[in-house]
Amino acid sequence: KYPVSLPAGSYTAEFIDESGDQVWPIFVQEKWESPPDCTGFAELGDITILKPDVSGSSCEELVRNGGQDTSISSSEPWLQFRTNFEVGVGMGTNGSDAIKTTTRGHVFHGIGQ
Repeated sequence: KYPVSLPAGSYTAEFIDESGDQVWPIFVQEKWESPPDCTGFAELGDITILKPDVSGSSCEELVRNGGQDTSISSSEPWLQFRTNFEVGVGMGTNGSDAIKTTTRGHVFHGIGQ
C-alpha cells in the first residue's frame, strides 16, 4: 500500500524491476481514499498506470498454483480480501488439495492472484 496526495495534474505510474525493466506485479488495485482537506489535488482519471506488453511466457500459467499440481502446502501465491482461507486437503479435483475460504461474508469477499 502506497498512499500519496498529489497536486492537480496528469500523472503516469509504472512498475520497474531491479533490472530497470517495466513489469506488472502479481496484484495491483488502484484505490482512492477520501480527498485531502485542501484544493487543487489529483482526482480519479488524472493517473494512468502503464502496463507492459503481454509476452508468451506471461500466458503460460494464467492461474498460478505455485508449481504444486497435486499437494498444496501453503496458500501462496493466493491473496485474500476480507476472508480467511486454508488448504483443503483432498478437497480438489480427483482428491487433490484445494484452497478454500473459511469466513466469506459477502459476494465481493474472496481470493485472487
